[in-house]
Amino acid sequence: MGIDVVDVFDESVVKFVEALVKDGRFGICGGSIRIFDYSKGSPEGERYKSDRFKMVLPYAGQSIVWEILFNAVTPELPPDFIFNEQEFFPDPDKLESLGNWNSHNPSALLSVVRELLEQYREYQVSLITKDSRLHFEYQSLLERFCKKADEVEIHVTPKLPGKTGQVNFLIKLPVDFSRIPPSLLGSSLLLQDQSTCKDSAVLLVQFTSSEPKQATPQLFLSPGVERALAGSQALRIPTFPTGGCLHDYVASVRDLLNATVKKVVQRYEKRKEYMAAFLILFGSSVLEYDIMLFDRLSMLFEWHNFSFIVHVNIPEKFPAMKPTLTLESVYHEFNKEIFSISYDDYPYSPRWHGTEMAERAREFILKTVPEFQKSSVRKGHL
Repeated sequence: MGIDVVDVFDESVVKFVEALVKDGRFGICGGSIRIFDYSKGSPEGERYKSDRFKMVLPYAGQSIVWEILFNAVTPELPPDFIFNEQEFFPDPDKLESLGNWNSHNPSALLSVVRELLEQYREYQVSLITKDSRLHFEYQSLLERFCKKADEVEIHVTPKLPGKTGQVNFLIKLPVDFSRIPPSLLGSSLLLQDQSTCKDSAVLLVQFTSSEPKQATPQLFLSPGVERALAGSQALRIPTFPTGGCLHDYVASVRDLLNATVKKVVQRYEKRKEYMAAFLILFGSSVLEYDIMLFDRLSMLFEWHNFSFIVHVNIPEKFPAMKPTLTLESVYHEFNKEIFSISYDDYPYSPRWHGTEMAERAREFILKTVPEFQKSSVRKGHL
């Protein structure tokens, strides 16, 4: 947050602010808050530090600003709140954490903010109930895609009295990312408790008004999923069709993600199969291989007293794309680098089983190594 909480805030407020910043993850995206514009409300001299501040919370692709006002003179009392939307009036009877305020509980403020945010969600939904089309879209999303109401966030920007301005729909897409191997999500995930890793995809659709003529979709992926799927830009989600229904569009993006996940997993399993075939054929010759992504393999061979290394580089889009075989001399250099030649013109078919692919590669290596030896002697130097 960029500030030292202890130095800035009164000691009666510090524990609440620390818990809010440390544990406060809000909304579908689990975004953190930002604290700013802190000040002191007490006129009783310099012994009190700041006891009020503003915070920014992420919600439905927007940033909402709430002001929290403690009173350092009476630290046992709960804070007051000021909201940036004048028509948002929370029901105090539904704020149990505020009614049962415990000034000794560091999470007391965090609990109140969560309850307020739930009422804010209900308030935003109420803004679209008079618009039959938007309300239909919202109900359709809940029925078709969302197990819980908080998996859809709506934010309505008022335009004119009785009119709806920009409307944001933020939807957590029901896609199972658990099928993706942890190594594709990032090697660090192997060291973490998988139950704490939230791999997700969120779709933001912005309507300039309740009319369907202009809608701008954006797809957001969690870091691990972004890495595994080569980025949200690579997916090329479709444009929102003029006159189309939001729930149909969400279904198309969901299906695209499911198909992409399936393809990524299939490619990974095929690389693993291909690598296993080489290990079976050349186990004693293997120098090293990548056990995370299964995309690199190096082997040391000897042919008629000539030693050489073969590097197998497996592309991400394998088996559609052919691996590259690089033969490397252990004796010779060329232009101050180890003498090597790469080959990608050997017999290959993406429809073959990994065992046949490896066998065909072995045959090609045996056929090629005599000429490679001559080239290394002729062009390289010891």
